[in-house]
Amino acid sequence: MRRGFLKLIWLTMLLIANWPGGVLAHGGGTPRLTDVAVGPYRLFVWSQPDTPRVGEMHFTVAVVEMDGDASASNSGARLDTPVLDATVQLKLRAAANPEQMLLGTATRDQALFPQYYETDLEVPMAGTWQAHVTVTGSKGVGDAGFEFAVLPPRQINWMMVTGGILLILLITIAGRLRGKASIAG
Repeated sequence: MRRGFLKLIWLTMLLIANWPGGVLAHGGGTPRLTDVAVGPYRLFVWSQPDTPRVGEMHFTVAVVEMDGDASASNSGARLDTPVLDATVQLKLRAAANPEQMLLGTATRDQALFPQYYETDLEVPMAGTWQAHVTVTGSKGVGDAGFEFAVLPPRQINWMMVTGGILLILLITIAGRLRGKASIAG
């Protein structure tokens, strides 16, 4: 019983350490633009990770028609019609180094929800970044921008990792010694 429990602890630690960040990236994240009018469209943009760091960033974009259908609901709430045939371009530019620019096309190809456009960009340096989103569709073109801060890459705290491994080893050894002592006694 105890051996199975220790295996479960080890397996849980391995799964947590290797959890794929991309699984969490699809849809959602930190809102960057919320219901912003861009030409004939309304735009919503989210980014992951919630605290941007040097490395891969995931952007999710929703584009809806500017005029929702208020008559379709008894409550008078606007029903948003997603725009599914747009081209969505994302351009990131480092504020400290304007020549440092990243370009990406957000598509619906790999989106978890088919009404979202998604893209990943590799952000190479910390600092303030300016994002510019351009939407081109059958009703026209619109664009909007926002600014966000990128922190340095996360550093692994090797002292804490080593301490955790040593603690688990000590617990394992203590459990085995206790098991041997109860068998001998």
